[in-house]
Amino acid sequence: MREKEEVLEEVSRNFWKAYFQEDKDISKPEVIREVLEKTFSKEEAEKYIQMSNEAEVKQKLTDVTTDLVQNKGIFGFPSYSIQKEGEKEIILFGSDRMDVLAWIIEEKYDGPVPNISKL
Repeated sequence: MREKEEVLEEVSRNFWKAYFQEDKDISKPEVIREVLEKTFSKEEAEKYIQMSNEAEVKQKLTDVTTDLVQNKGIFGFPSYSIQKEGEKEIILFGSDRMDVLAWIIEEKYDGPVPNISKL
């Protein structure tokens, strides 16, 4: 069984790719379903889509978003909060900051579409 963090990372990456690499409208139900089905079965994907319409889930999203805006200064998508042990938290905003994020966490980054980049 996969860990929650691993699944979250995969789903997040798939939504990121759909939006930033494939220029898909991730607010459309058919795109959401398509992205979720890369990680989950059709039944599981449908369950998560239904859950996203529940009042409790919508309230949790509102609460988390409000907290991020008010307490961390997060203001848009995508925003990244990075904090290495013993260091000050860093907030980055924008898909054009991925190279900075990679540098901070000491990971290689070849750009958003490395398979077609000429760099």
